[in-house]
Amino acid sequence: MAATTTLISLLSDLAEELDLGLVIAGATGVTTTITLTGTGASELRGPFTGAKIAIGSPVTVITAGTVGEDTYVSNFVTSTGVVTLSPAITTGATSFIIWDPVVKHGKNVEKAISRAHQKCRRWMKVPLTYVPDGEMLGAVASFWTGTGTETYASLAAPGTAGAQVLNLAHSGATTAQSNTIPAHASDTWRFETAIRAVTATGVTAALVIYDVTNSAAITPTYELGDGSTTSNAFETQKGTFTVPATCDQIAFRLTIDASGDVQMAPIIAYPQGAMSFPFTNRVLGPERVGNYFYSYGGSTDRGPDERWYSDLITTGGRQVSYSNNGDHLVATFNFAPAGPIYYDELIFGGALAALTDTVVTTTFPADMVKLWARAELYDFLMRSEMRAQKKLDNGQSAPSSWRSLRNAAYTSAKWSNFEPKLANIVGRV
Repeated sequence: MAATTTLISLLSDLAEELDLGLVIAGATGVTTTITLTGTGASELRGPFTGAKIAIGSPVTVITAGTVGEDTYVSNFVTSTGVVTLSPAITTGATSFIIWDPVVKHGKNVEKAISRAHQKCRRWMKVPLTYVPDGEMLGAVASFWTGTGTETYASLAAPGTAGAQVLNLAHSGATTAQSNTIPAHASDTWRFETAIRAVTATGVTAALVIYDVTNSAAITPTYELGDGSTTSNAFETQKGTFTVPATCDQIAFRLTIDASGDVQMAPIIAYPQGAMSFPFTNRVLGPERVGNYFYSYGGSTDRGPDERWYSDLITTGGRQVSYSNNGDHLVATFNFAPAGPIYYDELIFGGALAALTDTVVTTTFPADMVKLWARAELYDFLMRSEMRAQKKLDNGQSAPSSWRSLRNAAYTSAKWSNFEPKLANIVGRV
């Protein structure tokens, strides 16, 4: 499994590191009160004044009860340490964050972290393919359909077969099918992927190339693999097929023959001799694309994780240009590529919504996310303060007390060691 951290953990860390919240790890939440558990707990008990926790302070539930529930402090008794809440929360909560009133609502911190995650980026090798989201970096429901449960699964080294793989789970035999792909009759296509049976025994994973026009399977010629496997390790499936005479739409299928799980790695497929390749509309423009490489795989019993890459292919007069075709970008080479191509893509993190959402720290370290989260949170606090339009005695607008912290945080995030290095792009016109 890839190492992960949750949105809850990031919230707790920021509350404590930025002194913007008090994390209460051992308490009992019953409808309208928070009471510390254990006589030694002192976060809320002690020689405090009522100003320690201001009335109106936002509160976020982070453990048990209804995780992510938000409320406010309506009273605080320093002698007992009991915090009264309004509105009421679900009984059973055991951990909370009581925020400084300046954050206004716990969701403001969650949204700042989500924005921060979407600013995290890194270079990643991604295949060029005609299969819609064949690189498996989008939303699975937008590109694969079937009667089973289709998800994208992230794998950790040494079992990494690409950024993500298609996982198909079902209680019996079923199929997951890609979105349809336009095709010309009699064209020869090349394809390459890897499949495996996740379930230990009794399950066969199979790759099917499908003639959507005529509702029939297409028989390929395999160079590696034979279209199916019971192996729990990825096995490469590589070869060619010819589009049938009356076919104008094709699709790729992953099938399972019994109860369990099977997986398929990113799938490369393209017409032989193709010089133009479409990107999934996740790629917003050429600025997200780096250099191009030929990709070479191993033997049948090796997945595409065990592959190597050539030197840059857009050199010596070989070039690539880009065009925007409606909702997607297209790369066009001035030569016919001699094999499967991978390119460097600048990959960004996605939005985080639920407190249980995870950040895969093997992709973006938690410390990287926190650097950007500090910047986003201080930016929110600065803009919030500026909206209040505070004035100095001379009538001029008062400078924000958060501006210097915000500027320093953005500088730290932009120039941290986590940021990807500048790429020297060659052969682009």
